[in-house]
Amino acid sequence: MDWWNLPGPQCFIQNIVQDMRDGRNVIICLPEHSPERLALAVRESLDEEGGWERIDYQNSLESLPVDFLYQYYVNDCQAEENRTIPNLFSHDGIRGKIIWLDGISAVSWTLWREFIIRYESVCRGMSILGRTVFCIPLKGISTIQMPGEEVCLSVRKYTGISDSIDMLIYASHLTRTFGFSGVKAKLVPVIISKISLWDAHLAESLSRQSFETLLSPSEFLKKTAIERGWLNEEGEIIAPLWELGMKDIFEGEECLHSSILINETETSELQRRLWSAEVSVLYPYIEEQRQIILNHLKRFLSVPYTTRFGEVITDIKDLEIGHIEAVLSNNSSFRDREMRKRISDLRKMRNDLAHLIPIESTQFLSEAIKKPLKINVK
Repeated sequence: MDWWNLPGPQCFIQNIVQDMRDGRNVIICLPEHSPERLALAVRESLDEEGGWERIDYQNSLESLPVDFLYQYYVNDCQAEENRTIPNLFSHDGIRGKIIWLDGISAVSWTLWREFIIRYESVCRGMSILGRTVFCIPLKGISTIQMPGEEVCLSVRKYTGISDSIDMLIYASHLTRTFGFSGVKAKLVPVIISKISLWDAHLAESLSRQSFETLLSPSEFLKKTAIERGWLNEEGEIIAPLWELGMKDIFEGEECLHSSILINETETSELQRRLWSAEVSVLYPYIEEQRQIILNHLKRFLSVPYTTRFGEVITDIKDLEIGHIEAVLSNNSSFRDREMRKRISDLRKMRNDLAHLIPIESTQFLSEAIKKPLKINVK
């Protein structure tokens, strides 16, 4: 699955495409470590529209943009011609195109920024049908100095683009061949999505890790932060910048990347993300198991039952998993040790989750997880 085919990213692509169809030049601002294949996704969304060209400025020896484009598109240029933007676009070889311009560095962007501002003004006097539009992707610190939007210039910033549904779909695709079953099969993509948030590259890396690493990802995330240059010489996290991919707007809120939640003051947020993944999968599972247990053991359960808080339960269906364990502990006729252990494990998991404590990997070795009871259990 291509990241750009997901609903949020696809909307970002469509906005870029619509800008170009409207005759607007587009500057795309991307953080470091953003998803690949953006140019291909834009090209595919243009359908059969002609004029697409992808050129690379990286090895141009920092020539002036006008000179670079003259050399690339104008073969019959007279030596004495004054190389200006209006003269450049009077040549048929460069008219009516969609030019995707790669290889713009932070240094060369200074030149291209001035060019695109001047060209935007020239575009206003051109027909949309014959107008060439530029699409310029910039990444990292190159995106700091942006011109304002104009009639013929759009600035598209890759922020707040994806949401939890996008990432869950992507993580589910990445883990489809993991070989897990039952609760683990449901939990793994949710954990990956909750940790990765907007970062497709992190999701891909996490999908190659063990189940134990996913439940305790701190060391892996610290390694990721080191590889991305997010730690200073003292081993401390540097100031988080969107340009470096360290933070983003996610579902309406500014969030820090999970890989920088490794300091003692931030680990609680990482634990919350893990807990959020686990509770969304395990709470429904525990409730389902509770109902099956109630049906299976109803002859051993009796009400009324008074909880330790003084609440009186008069309907067996209202007994929580902890109540079931307490009732059975006072019933000498119930001798199924395996079932007692299963109920105890489920109760501990539920209590941990109720207190915002993520489940440890050893708890997933329990028969309560490995061999769930079925509705038709006898």
